[in-house]
Amino acid sequence: PNVDNTIPVRWSYTNNHRPTISADYSDTGSGINSTKVVLKIDGNVIPISADNNSVTGILDYDLAEGQHNVTITVEDNLGNAATTDWWFYTDYTPPTGSLLVRDNFAPLENFTGNQWVTLYSIGSDNYEIGWMQFSNDNVIYNDWIDYSTVYSPWWLTSGSGNKTVWAKYKDKAGNVSVVEIKDDIYFDTTKPGTPTGSPAKAPR
Repeated sequence: PNVDNTIPVRWSYTNNHRPTISADYSDTGSGINSTKVVLKIDGNVIPISADNNSVTGILDYDLAEGQHNVTITVEDNLGNAATTDWWFYTDYTPPTGSLLVRDNFAPLENFTGNQWVTLYSIGSDNYEIGWMQFSNDNVIYNDWIDYSTVYSPWWLTSGSGNKTVWAKYKDKAGNVSVVEIKDDIYFDTTKPGTPTGSPAKAPR
């Protein structure tokens, strides 16, 4: 027998405590004996719903966070067996991190005379961060984009003053950061004033 379309996808991530565990199978000879299908997770046999084409596991408990192994054994009607296994991860912990807002051309790191700046993302996750998004008001965010440690240009709101940029990170399991992640920079658009007063006279 042949086994394919395994769910969860091999080496994928999920934040579902009781994810769907299933697989399709086929046999070009005598056909599948659905009464002989066995599905295990982490070495433990779990209840199933199976027919001659597919099987779905019935999890009646929450999976612990971490890596999990699924094993399926299928027999055809002549007793020929095939075993396939795969792994996936459960991740229930939201990512964390920090953000730096910088103008790489400014002499002072927390000041800028440009409306566009560079964002430096420092994300942290139990497994892997997949996406990030940013906002100038912590209400309206841009669409999720692939995670990167550097994003540029980011446009600040107009007008002089202290500007705050917020960030959110999403890991490969779909967990979104819940702690507030932000950084400030001062946007200065005021040009130096004209000196006043009379020039000093040179001594004779």
